[in-house]
Amino acid sequence: MTEWPFTSIVVPVFNGSGTIDDLLRSLIALNYPRERYEIIVVDSNSQDDTVQHVQRYPVKLLHEREMQSGFAARNRGVRAATGEAIAFTDADCIAHPDWLCRLLTDHKDRRWGGFAGNTKACRPVTDVQQYFTAIGWFTPDFNRSSSFIPQSRGEHLCSRFKFLNYRTDMLIPSTLLNPPTVNVAYRKEIFDEIGYFDVRLTSGGDIDLAWRLQTQTDWQIKTIPEAIVYHQHRHDLAGLVKLYRKNGWGYSLRALKYGSDARRIARQMAFESLILICLSIASHSVNFGVRLLGSLLHRSADTLYLKTPIFAMLGSLNFYYGRLTAARKGNRWLSRSLIEGT
Repeated sequence: MTEWPFTSIVVPVFNGSGTIDDLLRSLIALNYPRERYEIIVVDSNSQDDTVQHVQRYPVKLLHEREMQSGFAARNRGVRAATGEAIAFTDADCIAHPDWLCRLLTDHKDRRWGGFAGNTKACRPVTDVQQYFTAIGWFTPDFNRSSSFIPQSRGEHLCSRFKFLNYRTDMLIPSTLLNPPTVNVAYRKEIFDEIGYFDVRLTSGGDIDLAWRLQTQTDWQIKTIPEAIVYHQHRHDLAGLVKLYRKNGWGYSLRALKYGSDARRIARQMAFESLILICLSIASHSVNFGVRLLGSLLHRSADTLYLKTPIFAMLGSLNFYYGRLTAARKGNRWLSRSLIEGT
């Protein structure tokens, strides 16, 4: 019989009354000895009735009132955790019954300081959720790679010009795992060694922590595709816009933090972002026009087919706008001494 480690499950939440019940019910029903784990929910100044929902369950409810940040809330949970391992997921997720036991199957192997699971989409309801599901949002890449590899055609084009290519100046290996805190667990002792989440990174603080684990310790991260949580994607355009903009902001801050020359990188990234905004408008507009013409000719009633380039354009524009904004303000933002324990 496996001797399971006592585990603290930390869940940050902000205005999560619409989803937190599904998550907590799934965590309470885990196929993991109930006496071997605790659930810590950290509320980050919710303005709805999230707290009232959480109070219905046998969990430890904490509050993060000093900073409106998911990573500050996670840090608050880590400090209060009594577990040997600390597992993270989000308030808009649902855990598979076998999630935790599969995630921690190899916890006795001291090669591993972290354990990264698999994230799948809940059944989509709205068109925006169908879009996120179709593009594989939150589907993890279990291969080691860099966050700064060009993704779009526009980024590949810009990377060919030396005066724009900040990516070659990253002081971080290109063979790292990038697990998000939607489905990951760490040994608690790593926080004593490398510090907590960097709360300056409003997005991507989870990636930053994983990088520090892999580069500053002898531990590495094991991937477990069988350890599954299901994610409820953003359901409307406002959520899509906010999510992409936040991710763009976090992308720039990580580049500035890990770049060899933050000032120069900020200029390069700002200029590249402006170019990519223009290219995105052009390419997605052409895509929409082609799809519209095809729909008219074939009298198709597939509304998602027409909405996809609109969603894609809104996503890319806000991602690059977030990058542009952080490139302009990022150095001042990163000068704050808010990274804890490092």
